Amino acid sequence: MGRLSAALDALLAEIAEHPTASRFALVEAPAAGEVAREAVERAHNAFERVVLAELGQAADGASLPPPVARGIVCGLASVLQARLLEPRAPEISDLGSGLVEWMLSYSSPHARSLGNVSAAMPSLVQAQIRAAPAQRRAMRGDERTRMLRAAARIAAAGGLRSLTSGQIVQAAHAGADAFSREFDGVEQCFLAAFELACAEALARALRESERAADWASATCRVLASLLGQLARDPVLARTAFVEILAAGRPGIERRASLMRGFAALLSRRAPHSSRPSPLVAEAIVGAVWGLAGRQARRGHLRELPLLAPHAAYLTLTPILGAEEAAGAIRGELGEPSAGLRAAQARAA
Repeated sequence: MGRLSAALDALLAEIAEHPTASRFALVEAPAAGEVAREAVERAHNAFERVVLAELGQAADGASLPPPVARGIVCGLASVLQARLLEPRAPEISDLGSGLVEWMLSYSSPHARSLGNVSAAMPSLVQAQIRAAPAQRRAMRGDERTRMLRAAARIAAAGGLRSLTSGQIVQAAHAGADAFSREFDGVEQCFLAAFELACAEALARALRESERAADWASATCRVLASLLGQLARDPVLARTAFVEILAAGRPGIERRASLMRGFAALLSRRAPHSSRPSPLVAEAIVGAVWGLAGRQARRGHLRELPLLAPHAAYLTLTPILGAEEAAGAIRGELGEPSAGLRAAQARAA
């Protein structure tokens, strides 16, 4: 714990002392292109090694799965980035104890079972990898909705910078003046398209979890569904994890706002007796989002469903404890219930 706490304290002190440089590294760089993102990823990898070494020792030598360590670093980066989006960098130095406690919650021998669950996941979970591409809903909905879906599809195919209002109107079969009536510009349209795509994916996942036995099981189903949707829908994956960064700071701010909403939803739905603090909920959402995003940006979409046990561990452990979290994951993802079978059959 000492090395991890010292490393985090040093990082937080550096950010608080040099907020402008830190803002560039954590806010501007991820949106500055592939070279800058690679530099950020190298920094993440270096901190992951500290997390793996320290938390492994704290767990009596138990090996922390690399995806969990990766998620922890992503959650930390997300929390810091959110603070740096606003002019309150001095508060960052006060986050150390809360973040260390959150990170240490994952240090448990029970984490070792995640790899076994992932490797032995039944065919109905892995079927999400092989499922046919998600059905396009471009021609459904009102004119505005069709334009939003068209914007996401065109940006995913050719990049946000090549997106034009004319392309959107044509692809959506919208009226000539429809775009100017609904949007101030292409950027505003794309940011709204990003929100719609993410909200629709979450709504589908929540529907698939409705008959779960308890909150932990429902959470496992939601995460498995989201990862499955990303695996078979490259438009959703590219919109959520690649093109939103190409939108620059407005995109990062919109993403941060959406993630705050997800964190609030997580807190509301968690058991009342163990609801996470706002900081922990924020870190959890950042961890899961970041873990999925790094996999998606590397082009490994079809492997995303295999991260479901790790995403569930990242979500459940700070709230329920490692033992109960691991048990729920084994029960729901290792040997899916009839309800999950039916939900995943509908998704495929």
